[in-house]
Amino acid sequence: MIQNVRRWALATGLRVQRAAHADLLLTDGKVLVSGGFHATDTLRSTEIYDPVNKTWKDTGITAEKRRYHTIVLLNNGNILTVGGLNSVGSYLASTELLNLISNSWSLTGTMALSRAFHTTTKLADGNVLVAGGRYSSFTNTAELYNSTTGTWTFTGNMTGLRIGHIAVLLTNGKVLIAGGLSSATTFLNTAELYDPITGTWTATATMNNARNQPSAHLLMDGKVLVVGGQNSLAAALKTAEIYDPTTGIWTMVSNMTMARYIPRGSVLKNGKVLITGATNENGTFLNTAELYDPITNTWTMKQSMSVARNLHTSTVLEDGRVIVTGGGDGVNIFSSVEIYTYGD
Repeated sequence: MIQNVRRWALATGLRVQRAAHADLLLTDGKVLVSGGFHATDTLRSTEIYDPVNKTWKDTGITAEKRRYHTIVLLNNGNILTVGGLNSVGSYLASTELLNLISNSWSLTGTMALSRAFHTTTKLADGNVLVAGGRYSSFTNTAELYNSTTGTWTFTGNMTGLRIGHIAVLLTNGKVLIAGGLSSATTFLNTAELYDPITGTWTATATMNNARNQPSAHLLMDGKVLVVGGQNSLAAALKTAEIYDPTTGIWTMVSNMTMARYIPRGSVLKNGKVLITGATNENGTFLNTAELYDPITNTWTMKQSMSVARNLHTSTVLEDGRVIVTGGGDGVNIFSSVEIYTYGD
C-alpha cells in the first residue's frame, strides 16, 4: 500500500539539465555531479550541492565531454573520473582528477582501453579497479589505477566479456561482479570475484536471472541485493536476489511491485533500500519509488516523484535523506532535484 506521509520534496534544481551523469557524496557532506548529456550536447560541466545552504555551485569543467562515465573519491581527497562516451559517441580512455581545494580539473593517466558502461571500484588499498565495458568491442579486461603514481596497469582478465554489469566491494575486500551483456543479445547471469591480493578472478555461483544494468547494493549484513535490470531486449525485471559472500549462493527474494530497467537505488541509514524511477517492461518511464526491507523481505510503494526519471542519480546525504538529480522521461531532460526523507 502507498503510504500517506509525504516523503518527497522538490529541492533547488541543478544549474544544467543532466542525464547519464555521475554522482558522489563528498567527505564534507556535499554532493558532486558531473557530466552527462542534455537535449543538445554531452557535458563538461560539474557542480556541487551544499545541503546546508541548499545551493548548487559550478566546480569547473572537465577536459573531455563525458556521459556514462564513472567517478570515485580517492584517499587523497581528489576525485577520479574514468572513461565514458563523448559528444559523438566515441569511447574514452582518458581519466581526470578534480582537486577540490583548487577547484580545478587535470588529466591523469590514460587507460590502455577506451571504456564506457564499465564499473569502477575503489579497493581497500586505495587503488581503483576498472572492469569490462566496451571500446571497439566488448571486453573482459580490467585495469588498476595507482592513486600515488597516477598510472594504469592491466590486472587479471575477467572470466568472460561484460558490459552493463554491477560491481560491489565486499566486506572481505574482494569485488563481486555480476550480470551485464557479453554481446548485443547475450544477457548474463554469471558472477565472479576479484581478489586484489592475487589479481585474479574466480567464478562464483550464477544469479537466478540474467540481468543487464540492474542496481546492486551492499546491505548492512554484508550481503548484496541486486534488483531489476533486463533479461532480454524487450523484458524489464521486477525480480530481486541476494548474494551471500559467506556461502557464495544467490537467493531469490520478494519481487518489486514494478519491473525496472536501469533502476537507481540507495541503502538508507536504517538498512532499507530505496529504488527509484527507471523504465518498465513496456518502455514506460517511471516516477514511482519503492522501499525494500531486508528484515521482513517486503517491498512497500512510496509516494511517486514529481516526474518520471531514467538515467538519474540517487545519493544518500549525511543526515540520511536521499537526493535524486536530473534524468529524463524519454522526451525531456531534467534539471529538477528531489529529496526523499524517510521515517519508515
